[in-house]
Amino acid sequence: MMPVRASTFLIIAVALITSLCATCDNDPLADGLPGEINCSSCHGSGDNPAPDVGAHKAHTGKSVWHAQIGCTECHLVPKAVDDKGHMDTPAPAEIKWGSLASSDSASPEYDFKSGLCTNVYCHGSTLGGSGAEPAWEDTGTAQCGSCHMIPPGQGHPSSDNCGACHGCVAENAQIRKDNAYLHINGEVNMQMPDSCPDR
Repeated sequence: MMPVRASTFLIIAVALITSLCATCDNDPLADGLPGEINCSSCHGSGDNPAPDVGAHKAHTGKSVWHAQIGCTECHLVPKAVDDKGHMDTPAPAEIKWGSLASSDSASPEYDFKSGLCTNVYCHGSTLGGSGAEPAWEDTGTAQCGSCHMIPPGQGHPSSDNCGACHGCVAENAQIRKDNAYLHINGEVNMQMPDSCPDR
């Protein structure tokens, strides 16, 4: 049996990956691999690899009212383009919930048919809000009180001055834009502005 040279193996691997990428809805690799492969080579753009469909960018982009949501909160993110679970099954991408989505004993679900997220911590499923079942195609900003009531209820003091106890996160009943990373972060931050936790 003739040994397989490393260069031959590389050519076969490139051909295989290229043929797999050519079957994607978005196929920038159909004409061959670029010089450097990263997540944005197939989906997303620039420094944000999130696809341009649904609410991907609303979750993963920088925000003035919530922490950035990582791809790992909804998907298994591969370390390499040919890892198992990445590009080896037909679209849509599989959902694999992360620790933030499951915080506070939430049991998140996504229904591909209806396009609804349910029981997700990030949308207040454990806090009694009115908008806890958002539609994936809805990319608008959630209104204060849609994830949790103001005040939240469930034994919470009956004050709507959020900043009195959550001074790092809110000022009165508004999210502090400079500390948006502390809102929807899996924790109840009860610090005053002079003792906010680091990013």
